[in-house]
Amino acid sequence: MKKIIYIICVAFLLTACQQEEENTPGGGKGYIALSVATDEVAATRAMQDVADISNWYAVVTADGTTLYDNQIGSSLTSQPFEPGTYTISVRSHADADAANAAAGGWGEAYHTGTASDIEVSAGGTAYVHVACGRAQNAKLRLDYTAFSGIIDAFTISAPKQLTFAYADGTLSREAFFPPLTTLTYTITYTIAGETKTTAAQQLTLGAAATVSTLRIKSDISGGVSVSLTCDDAYEGDDEAVIDIDGAGVKGQLQLTMAQAGLFTDLYPTRAESAVADLSKYVFTLNGTTISGATIHDLVLDVAADGTAKVNAGTYTLTADNREAANHEHGSPWYRGTSEPFTITVNETTPVSIALGKPRNARLMMAIDESFTALYEAPVLTLSDGDRSITLSSTEEACYFIIPASGALAYSITAAAKAGSHATGLTPATGYIDIRAGYNTTITLKAHPATGIIIPVANDTHDGQFD
Repeated sequence: MKKIIYIICVAFLLTACQQEEENTPGGGKGYIALSVATDEVAATRAMQDVADISNWYAVVTADGTTLYDNQIGSSLTSQPFEPGTYTISVRSHADADAANAAAGGWGEAYHTGTASDIEVSAGGTAYVHVACGRAQNAKLRLDYTAFSGIIDAFTISAPKQLTFAYADGTLSREAFFPPLTTLTYTITYTIAGETKTTAAQQLTLGAAATVSTLRIKSDISGGVSVSLTCDDAYEGDDEAVIDIDGAGVKGQLQLTMAQAGLFTDLYPTRAESAVADLSKYVFTLNGTTISGATIHDLVLDVAADGTAKVNAGTYTLTADNREAANHEHGSPWYRGTSEPFTITVNETTPVSIALGKPRNARLMMAIDESFTALYEAPVLTLSDGDRSITLSSTEEACYFIIPASGALAYSITAAAKAGSHATGLTPATGYIDIRAGYNTTITLKAHPATGIIIPVANDTHDGQFD
């Protein structure tokens, strides 16, 4: 009887020890800790770890048997596995269709990846990193300039319905589709207060892991177009240009300009004359609002006869013949802006710009007898603090942009004339007032007793400014 009881006790102890071993973390099973990295689109982009993979899906198999098939959540890390060799496959969504339908239909990048030969040991944790690489679907984005504010919406009707709209800011969104998807779309735009929608068009996106960029173009000299380009070696039509009623969205302007000649104290209201050669001017459309989008500094090509094709809308036009930032030598600088004007479809609108007097001054140096009695070889330098010009001859002239204050700093050096009581100037400095738009002669004078230099600006100099 004692033997029977002894055998039963031994059997019970053995069973209890086996159960304890199986339920102890350091016992007969192991665990898997998972991390994932993706390369969303570009082939040369560095892999990025996915911060949160709890919504991803994982499949764990061994010898063809599936042991886990579910969202990762926190259940995978707590799932014990027998010691052995495993394969893990992960995916970012339940399937590709779910990825393309996510985010309210805009879609999300779909990634998959697999890691093999994972060794799980008793009581241990196998740390597994799955490199998923590039997305399995294709991305679509819009690219549009400020002038394309005439575009109100880009609407896709198939294979799913999406609207990129200016009003709600979704023109900047991205959308995901199966690779090589053919989209059916329309474009809604507003010209001169009239809203139109194009006929349905089609385009084909790129392959997996590509970005198809739809560029909405608007040319201020007329017409709106759409082109599609791909960032990858997609074999097929990678650009299709669709004109949007190009002939019906633009009108024409007829430009005339007038500029003033020399301004002097003798002729302070000199009449303006027409500008004969427009080729020396740069023209910009600026400060214009079309369907809520503001245009800034768009260069407009104006023909020799003063005509230009322009999309319908309301504008101001600026003309500027300034060729360089300092523009200290060469020619007068004229700049002017028209009053606001409206271009109407298929109509010609007269536009005028009154350039007025130049924005710079023409400067020359003259030498008074009082100066030559004491000094020789003078050099006059004028500066606004950032830029400067130097005059060393009475035969040369410089054009200089005058600051709003009209004050220029001067510096005068000269050698003492042999036989005079003066000493060399090293240098004489001060400030002199100059008026923009005038021919100005700066005359150097000297006090006969003290030798003090007095530069005098005189803007009644004869001659033509232009």
